[in-house]
Amino acid sequence: MRNTCLVSAIICTMPLPALGNELTNYVVEQMRADLSRDGSWAPQSRWVGHLRNGGTVNLSLRADTSGSVKIYGNCDGDCDDLDIVVYNANGQMVAQDVATDDVPIVTFRAVAGQRYTARVIMASCTRNPCYYSVAALTR
Repeated sequence: MRNTCLVSAIICTMPLPALGNELTNYVVEQMRADLSRDGSWAPQSRWVGHLRNGGTVNLSLRADTSGSVKIYGNCDGDCDDLDIVVYNANGQMVAQDVATDDVPIVTFRAVAGQRYTARVIMASCTRNPCYYSVAALTR
Protein backbone atom coordinates (compact mmCIF):
# COMPACT_ATOMS: atom_id res chain seq x y z
CA MET A 1 0.00 0.00 0.00
CA ARG A 2 1.43 3.35 -1.03
CA ASN A 3 1.21 6.36 1.31
CA THR A 4 -0.18 9.50 -0.21
CA CYS A 5 0.78 12.87 1.22
CA LEU A 6 -1.76 15.66 0.95
CA VAL A 7 -0.66 19.21 1.53
CA SER A 8 -2.99 21.99 2.57
CA ALA A 9 -1.84 25.49 1.82
CA ILE A 10 -2.63 28.95 3.01
CA ILE A 11 -2.61 31.03 -0.15
CA CYS A 12 -2.16 34.80 -0.05
CA THR A 13 -3.49 36.56 -3.11
CA MET A 14 -2.70 40.05 -4.25
CA PRO A 15 -4.14 42.18 -7.05
CA LEU A 16 -1.91 42.17 -10.10
CA PRO A 17 -1.78 44.83 -12.82
CA ALA A 18 -2.82 43.87 -16.36
CA LEU A 19 0.78 43.28 -17.44
CA GLY A 20 1.26 41.24 -14.28
CA ASN A 21 -1.65 39.01 -15.27
CA GLU A 22 -0.02 38.31 -18.64
CA LEU A 23 3.29 37.47 -16.98
CA THR A 24 1.47 35.36 -14.39
CA ASN A 25 -0.19 33.37 -17.16
CA TYR A 26 3.23 32.92 -18.78
CA VAL A 27 4.86 31.47 -15.64
CA VAL A 28 1.84 29.26 -14.90
CA GLU A 29 1.85 27.83 -18.44
CA GLN A 30 5.60 27.29 -18.21
CA MET A 31 5.09 25.44 -14.91
CA ARG A 32 2.32 23.25 -16.35
CA ALA A 33 4.49 22.29 -19.33
CA ASP A 34 7.40 21.37 -17.06
CA LEU A 35 5.23 19.41 -14.62
CA SER A 36 3.51 17.43 -17.38
CA ARG A 37 6.87 15.75 -18.06
CA ASP A 38 6.85 14.14 -14.60
CA GLY A 39 3.57 12.29 -14.16
CA SER A 40 4.55 10.55 -10.91
CA TRP A 41 3.87 13.68 -8.82
CA ALA A 42 0.38 15.08 -8.21
CA PRO A 43 -0.02 18.89 -7.94
CA GLN A 44 -1.58 19.91 -4.62
CA SER A 45 -1.13 23.67 -4.20
CA ARG A 46 -0.02 26.57 -6.37
CA TRP A 47 1.06 30.13 -5.68
CA VAL A 48 1.70 32.96 -8.12
CA GLY A 49 3.07 36.36 -7.23
CA HIS A 50 5.79 38.91 -7.81
CA LEU A 51 8.88 40.02 -5.93
CA ARG A 52 11.50 42.70 -6.38
CA ASN A 53 15.18 41.83 -6.67
CA GLY A 54 16.31 40.38 -3.33
CA GLY A 55 12.71 40.05 -2.06
CA THR A 56 11.32 37.06 -0.17
CA VAL A 57 7.93 35.60 0.63
CA ASN A 58 7.03 32.78 3.03
CA LEU A 59 4.45 30.21 1.90
CA SER A 60 2.78 27.98 4.53
CA LEU A 61 2.15 24.28 4.03
CA ARG A 62 0.58 21.66 6.28
CA ALA A 63 1.06 17.96 5.62
CA ASP A 64 -2.21 16.08 6.09
CA THR A 65 -0.41 12.72 5.86
CA SER A 66 3.20 11.57 5.74
CA GLY A 67 4.90 11.26 2.38
CA SER A 68 7.16 12.88 -0.19
CA VAL A 69 6.67 16.54 -1.08
CA LYS A 70 8.28 18.32 -4.01
CA ILE A 71 8.16 22.09 -4.25
CA TYR A 72 8.84 23.45 -7.71
CA GLY A 73 9.28 27.07 -8.74
CA ASN A 74 9.88 29.11 -11.87
CA CYS A 75 9.85 32.75 -12.87
CA ASP A 76 9.51 35.11 -15.81
CA GLY A 77 12.14 36.10 -18.36
CA ASP A 78 13.46 38.97 -16.21
CA CYS A 79 14.42 36.57 -13.42
CA ASP A 80 17.84 34.90 -13.47
CA ASP A 81 17.83 33.24 -10.04
CA LEU A 82 14.93 32.02 -7.90
CA ASP A 83 15.61 30.02 -4.71
CA ILE A 84 13.46 27.98 -2.31
CA VAL A 85 14.34 27.03 1.27
CA VAL A 86 11.94 24.86 3.32
CA TYR A 87 11.76 24.93 7.13
CA ASN A 88 9.82 22.71 9.54
CA ALA A 89 7.70 24.06 12.40
CA ASN A 90 10.81 24.19 14.63
CA GLY A 91 12.59 26.48 12.16
CA GLN A 92 15.01 23.77 11.02
CA MET A 93 15.86 23.72 7.32
CA VAL A 94 14.63 20.48 5.72
CA ALA A 95 15.39 21.22 2.05
CA GLN A 96 16.86 23.93 -0.14
CA ASP A 97 17.68 24.79 -3.72
CA VAL A 98 19.88 27.87 -3.82
CA ALA A 99 21.65 27.06 -7.08
CA THR A 100 22.06 29.93 -9.54
CA ASP A 101 19.10 29.08 -11.77
CA ASP A 102 15.47 30.10 -12.22
CA VAL A 103 13.85 26.69 -11.66
CA PRO A 104 14.32 25.63 -8.02
CA ILE A 105 13.14 22.15 -7.03
CA VAL A 106 13.24 20.81 -3.47
CA THR A 107 12.08 17.43 -2.21
CA PHE A 108 11.56 16.36 1.39
CA ARG A 109 9.71 13.81 3.50
CA ALA A 110 6.74 15.40 5.25
CA VAL A 111 5.40 14.27 8.62
CA ALA A 112 1.61 14.11 9.06
CA GLY A 113 0.20 17.15 10.83
CA GLN A 114 3.48 19.09 10.58
CA ARG A 115 3.60 22.67 9.29
CA TYR A 116 6.30 23.77 6.85
CA THR A 117 7.36 27.14 5.50
CA ALA A 118 8.70 27.46 1.97
CA ARG A 119 10.71 30.67 1.68
CA VAL A 120 10.85 31.91 -1.93
CA ILE A 121 13.80 34.19 -2.63
CA MET A 122 14.07 36.36 -5.75
CA ALA A 123 17.88 36.23 -5.79
CA SER A 124 18.27 37.97 -9.15
CA CYS A 125 15.67 40.06 -10.98
CA THR A 126 16.91 42.33 -13.74
CA ARG A 127 13.64 44.27 -14.22
CA ASN A 128 11.42 44.75 -11.15
CA PRO A 129 9.12 43.19 -10.29
CA CYS A 130 9.71 39.60 -11.39
CA TYR A 131 6.77 37.20 -11.44
CA TYR A 132 7.07 33.66 -10.05
CA SER A 133 4.98 30.55 -9.61
CA VAL A 134 5.47 27.82 -7.05
CA ALA A 135 3.74 24.45 -6.85
CA ALA A 136 3.65 21.86 -4.08
CA LEU A 137 3.39 18.30 -5.38
CA THR A 138 2.97 15.04 -3.53
CA ARG A 139 3.62 11.39 -4.12
